[in-house]
Amino acid sequence: MLAQLFGYYLLDKNIISTEQLNEALVNKNIYKARLGSLFTESGYMTPEQVEYVHDEQKRFDRNIGDIAVFLGFLTRAQMEELLDRQNSGDTALAEALVNKGYITRAEYDNLLKAYKQELGLTSEIHDKNNLKRDIMAIYNLDGMENADIYADYTALFVRNSIRFVGDDFAFAGFNPEKDTEQECMVIQDISGAQNLRTAICGSQKAFSSFASRCAGKDLFDCTNRDVGDFLNLQNGLYASNIFASTSSKLSLGNIDYVQGEFISTGNSKFIVPLSFTFGKIYIYISVM
Repeated sequence: MLAQLFGYYLLDKNIISTEQLNEALVNKNIYKARLGSLFTESGYMTPEQVEYVHDEQKRFDRNIGDIAVFLGFLTRAQMEELLDRQNSGDTALAEALVNKGYITRAEYDNLLKAYKQELGLTSEIHDKNNLKRDIMAIYNLDGMENADIYADYTALFVRNSIRFVGDDFAFAGFNPEKDTEQECMVIQDISGAQNLRTAICGSQKAFSSFASRCAGKDLFDCTNRDVGDFLNLQNGLYASNIFASTSSKLSLGNIDYVQGEFISTGNSKFIVPLSFTFGKIYIYISVM
């Protein structure tokens, strides 16, 4: 997760270009083995068991390792062994940037240390509270009305993006002058203890690529409905988390698809762009 936050920091400081960051985000996966692959390569789990665990992630907001342990496919010691073998995201990003010659290792280490100290970031994706704290820090949410809702929802969206879409993205800031009109948008209202309007926005190109990733389809086979399915999955897991923590029930409305919609910030709205290598996807949350 630190790779996504720190990547935007490097852009903001004009240390690397957008093109260089995108290339590093793509190439960092060369240095980072996916945990699901390690499960089968180690002989601890069968491909069918890994697929089952991935399906369970759509029902429970848990990382793949914890679900595998809970289901009895792995022991805790085996999972920790595999995590040790898997390069962390920020290490993989460092390897990609250094090997491309965009930055020296010493520069990377010094900038990373300064960045962590500046915002007090932890960025442990397996710790929900830490990820929420990081989002609160990066977007200056402390003291903002509905800050907890924004941070909880965004943290879950980020975790789900990494699980079901990919981790080749960086956080970005919302620029009202440039980011107001979106070619595509899927919307779903949430009602009950919280009344929210949620949406995923982006260009048609970004939408198509996002849909292809989350649905596991070729570009020409995917539709905006696949993005709607991801939003429904996201909101279903969000409702489950709220019920687990407060016993409050939330109901999900229908998915609506619109084009050429204008979005803007406000006291009851929060927008976070995730800058994927294929384009920006915007998380939109409005308290109604």
